[in-house]
Amino acid sequence: MADIKESSKFFPPTLQRDFAHMVKHFNKAYSSTIVSPLTITLGDEFQGIVKDVQTGLNIIVAMEEYILTVGLEFKLRYILNEGEIETPINTEIAHGMMGSGLTKARQLLLGLKRDRRRFEIRLNDMIKATTLNGLFFLYQHFMDRWHKKDLVVASLFLKDIGNKEVASRLKRDESSVWRKRRSLAIDEYLICRTILLKAA
Repeated sequence: MADIKESSKFFPPTLQRDFAHMVKHFNKAYSSTIVSPLTITLGDEFQGIVKDVQTGLNIIVAMEEYILTVGLEFKLRYILNEGEIETPINTEIAHGMMGSGLTKARQLLLGLKRDRRRFEIRLNDMIKATTLNGLFFLYQHFMDRWHKKDLVVASLFLKDIGNKEVASRLKRDESSVWRKRRSLAIDEYLICRTILLKAA
């Protein structure tokens, strides 16, 4: 599950359009590993069921980078919960299902709204969950420290095209791009992302 942080601050028609487009994009991109598609349950929230923890992690990180590279204004809070679904799984839309896993995910999402963290992972393996939550705490530190004016250059760095190409695209000298890469801690972010995605 996920919801938009402080959604009331945004213009509703634009927010709903961008949010719906993003959800549609990820349902298509991960169709082979999504069991019940990401479905917008409220105007600013979605839920879905994925095949495994790795898929969930992949989607969360990819969404964060999508929001950055597309230039969307909002940020999401995410819950990845491993739990039971007692009713048949609806593979067409994530509605009409019941189970302790969904109930717990809902409780966790409500709890996250009172926390400065944007990520919460709950797994049967408590040690792995603790590790992932710690890594997401670091991950959020990188993603949330980038100011709006830095997002264009940060998105180029994440394309892994090299400082020279970034400098060319931005019409800047390579040394200033190198300094920006260092000030944004891009290499540290990439290491954190790699470790996070391999921790499942």
